[in-house]
Amino acid sequence: KDSNSINESEKILKDALKIDNEFAEAYAALAMTHNLMGEFEDAEEELETALDIAEDNDNYEALSLIYNYFGIYYKEQKRIEKSIKYFQRGIKLQKTLHNDYMYANLLHNMSGCYGLIGNVDKRLSYLNQSQTIYDRLEENLSLGNSYGEMANAYKGIGSHDAAIKYYE
Repeated sequence: KDSNSINESEKILKDALKIDNEFAEAYAALAMTHNLMGEFEDAEEELETALDIAEDNDNYEALSLIYNYFGIYYKEQKRIEKSIKYFQRGIKLQKTLHNDYMYANLLHNMSGCYGLIGNVDKRLSYLNQSQTIYDRLEENLSLGNSYGEMANAYKGIGSHDAAIKYYE
């Protein structure tokens, strides 16, 4: 990661929060920026702040994004149970918001948790669900990424023929 870009992102997000300190999405983005910088305690605190603001304002779209970021944050920290909890919250919320792209992202991200704990069936199930949505939305970049994850999952269990199908 280019440290100049990350530092610039941090500055821009802090400036945005000076203008509007109730901007939940900016706190969430700043949290993920600090996560990239290795400032994990700051990242978690900023996610908590973002969550409080979004909940106080009934900002459900922001909540879904924040749940996704919490899931990513905790997955990277190898706190898989917490990660799954937040991805599940986001998935449940997306069923009412009908943002199919975010729903597919949450499913895709959830699959990674199950891959980390060795539950291949759930990993593949979540990947299949996300692929169906990405395909319908014609989100080819996301679909390609999901196919790569699927291939890696099959390769990991020794199903090389299935893996090759997704690598092609």
